[in-house]
Amino acid sequence: MAIFTTGCAKAVAALEPIVADVASAQISVLADDTDDSDEADDNDPREQAIIAIARGLPEVSERLVGRTNLDSEAWPSEEDAALWEVAFFSDDTGEYVWLMFNPDTKEIIEIEAGVEDVAAFESDDDDVEDEESDADAEAIEAEPAGNMMGNSMDGGNSMQPSMSMTAMDDVETNGDYEFDDDDYEAKMQIGREVAQQDDQLRAILDQNPNWQVEGWPETDLPQGVWAFYFHSENWETHLANALIDVENRQIVETELPRQLSEAEYAQQKSTVEQLLLADPEVEATLGAASNVTIESTYDGFGNLWLVNLYTADLGYTAGVYYGPEEIEVYWLEPADIEELTDGMSPREKAVEIAWNDETLWPKLEDTDNWTTLVSPQGNGIYAVEFVTDNKSLAVVLVDINVEVVMGG
Repeated sequence: MAIFTTGCAKAVAALEPIVADVASAQISVLADDTDDSDEADDNDPREQAIIAIARGLPEVSERLVGRTNLDSEAWPSEEDAALWEVAFFSDDTGEYVWLMFNPDTKEIIEIEAGVEDVAAFESDDDDVEDEESDADAEAIEAEPAGNMMGNSMDGGNSMQPSMSMTAMDDVETNGDYEFDDDDYEAKMQIGREVAQQDDQLRAILDQNPNWQVEGWPETDLPQGVWAFYFHSENWETHLANALIDVENRQIVETELPRQLSEAEYAQQKSTVEQLLLADPEVEATLGAASNVTIESTYDGFGNLWLVNLYTADLGYTAGVYYGPEEIEVYWLEPADIEELTDGMSPREKAVEIAWNDETLWPKLEDTDNWTTLVSPQGNGIYAVEFVTDNKSLAVVLVDINVEVVMGG
């Protein structure tokens, strides 16, 4: 039973390997999901990744504090193809957190939290509820025992149990744990202190001064065991997760992101980018690879590469799982170019960067009617030419990937 759902690790840990008997590494692109059901598919890697990204946003995680045992769903927004909607909710209490956001830029468009009137949604068919409860109980009994944070695949993120746990049906759980502010802060302080007991976790925290942590008692955890989520100072980087027994001051489990060496990072990045550039649709739409700007980031919790590919006018966003025996494109979708470039097209961005060239102003100060011509040079490099009456006044070479002037 997976306890942690933050981080893209759960988008991977929730899945059984699609190819179980792979003898050597293979590359496969997942087919588009054409299921029109309104219910979220728990095994859809795209939806699980979206939920994980949403839960890791500071604006969301702070609203989830104190709201325990919430279910979650994700679905594409009808307002904009680039947006998704995610809901965290409890059918028992009516508590919910809902947001609409762009998973690629992590920009939240709308967010709200509150409590719905549960009675308005309760079913009158008790027999159906009883049957569902019986089915759930049978499923739990049939489920093989495993790591409380999910089963790790070889080469995946590190999930380290620090002490053995009794079967969940044999222990008293947190249930609807109630606490006041003082009690909550006391438990949080215990979590901060006990986290230092794990050498690997402490090493990660030591590398991130002024790290932040959030935590709460998940209702289905054994009594006294809290889930803690560690982030960098600005909350932008998800560092680690831990289950901590705050009563006995012991670490139960830790979940750490996989760390890539410089050589592994470079090799995986190159493989993923070449894979995406070779996709027939991307190649037909974006053209030659030399004209495509690529931005790639790695999420060690799920062995997941998040990639943006774009030219001056068109773009794609992709999520690629890089496992020990297979590489899978979880999603590859057209994207609004302005969403990928902070509201600016690559051409506009190139012109803005060009103004940082200190030698430019003297060349333009005696001319009023100049204009700009922007030419892609490949790999995010653009030549910005300032012209008037077919006469070239200045040319500035810029790299929009790192936002620097290369020469003028």
